[in-house]
Parts: sequence; structure tokens; C-alpha cells
Amino acid sequence: MMDHYTSEIHGTLNSKKGSDGTYIARIRVSKPCSISSDGRSSTAKMLFDEDGDLIRSTEEESVILLKHSGSSSLQDVGSQLWGGSLLLADMILAHPEFLLQGNVLEIGSGTGLTPIGAAICLPSTSFSSYIVTDLEQNLDGIRHNFALNHVKYEDSKCFSIRSLDLLLSSKFPKWAQETDVVLGGDVIYDEVLTNGIIAFILSLKEGAVLYFAIEKRYVFTNEDLDIVSHSYNYFLQGLNHHGIPFEEMDPLPTQSFCYERSRDLILLRIMKQKR
Repeated sequence: MMDHYTSEIHGTLNSKKGSDGTYIARIRVSKPCSISSDGRSSTAKMLFDEDGDLIRSTEEESVILLKHSGSSSLQDVGSQLWGGSLLLADMILAHPEFLLQGNVLEIGSGTGLTPIGAAICLPSTSFSSYIVTDLEQNLDGIRHNFALNHVKYEDSKCFSIRSLDLLLSSKFPKWAQETDVVLGGDVIYDEVLTNGIIAFILSLKEGAVLYFAIEKRYVFTNEDLDIVSHSYNYFLQGLNHHGIPFEEMDPLPTQSFCYERSRDLILLRIMKQKR
């Protein structure tokens, strides 16, 4: 029997179950107060009540609708909503200037939260090209969520939705290899996929920059005889092995989405340099 997995944040979502077994989540998001000429955003700093819960302002709020699964096999985890996806979307709203670094490509977009959040909350001048990718079987779900939120992708100057299989390292398309900015939210969880992601990083042009939102998940391993974040450590070992520079980014000073941002949710900046 195939194992099924459930996102840690599934129980915290404001979701309604449909007749087909999937869910529609209503995700509240606070828009940046302003966007400066260099693309930087201004969002109110985080405030918490006496119970430690995030205090949200109802001003300049929007609601994003997302169809998602309640549980899935490892191969279909992209149909769920994960904490790393919320952190990645938060990062883009806190630092829209990252999108001005060139053409943007998101790998493993899953439900499409980050591009939808960017489309709803940021001015169209914040980015020129945003390619949303995932496996072919996941694209209909992304298209459905774009339609739910009235975000155009057909004949759009900003967005396009394309298939990208990161396990086909010998067939990475040229349009993917020539991107300037790569985004990834909660895509580090499986060794085989991680190997494909590292191969993709190596195929990128010099000067490309990647922003990954990762949730460290701890398990006991016989190899380490300890509880470790194996998937995260495996990824860093791969980057180091190939001499790919990276750095852990500072925690975001603002929060536009309502979720628990634990210390195990981190942002990595990865740079593709000449070998």
C-alpha cells in the first residue's frame, strides 16, 4: 500500500472540502503598503497578541482561493499546500525587487500560490516574465487556481505555465536554462528529486540566482543514529560537492500571510557562478 502524507499546515487552513475530495482554501494576504521605485515593498511589521498569535490588519487585505489536496502520495505532494510555499510567497511580497533581477522561473509550483500572490498583491511593473512550472500532471491544478483568482496566463505578457521535469537532466529546455531568477518553495524532500534540482542548477547560465524556501523536517536515521534534517543536509552536501555557493538569508521582518513561521522554515539564496 502506498504511503500518504499530509502537510503540517493542512489543519490550520480555512478550507472547505468539495464533493471530489479536494479542498478550497481561503487564504488571507496583506498587500504591501507601498512599492518604491527600486521595487522594494513596505509592509507593516509583525505584531502579536498576548497568546503569541499574529495580529492582522484588515486594511488592504485580499483573499486567495486555492484548490488543494488534504493528503497525497510522495509523488503528488505538489497538490497540497506547504509551509515553504507560504514562506516563498511572503518573501516575494517582502522583496519584490528580487523579481526585477530578470526573467523568473518557479520550479515545482504546486498549487501556484506564489505567482498568484504576486499577481494579486504587486503591480504588473514588478516583473516582466514569470514562468510557472511543474510536472505535466500538476499543471491543470495550477491553471484552475489561476482561474479561481482571475489571474490571466494565456496570452499574458507576465505569466506562462509550462511543464518541467527536473528528473530529465539531459532534456532541460533552453528557456529554463537561460532564466535569471529561480524560485522554489518546499521542493527539497526527496534525494532523487534533489539530485535533479542540483543538476538543473548546474545547467543554468552564469549569474543566475535562486531563492529557495525550505522547511527542515527531522527524522531518525540509522546512518546518523540521531534525529536529523536529512533532506536539507543532503541538499547542502550536494551544493558543497559541486562548489555551488549559497547562504541562509535573514528572517523576513514582515509577514503577509497568516501561518506559523517556525525556526525550521528558512530561506536560501543560491548563486550560479562560473565553474
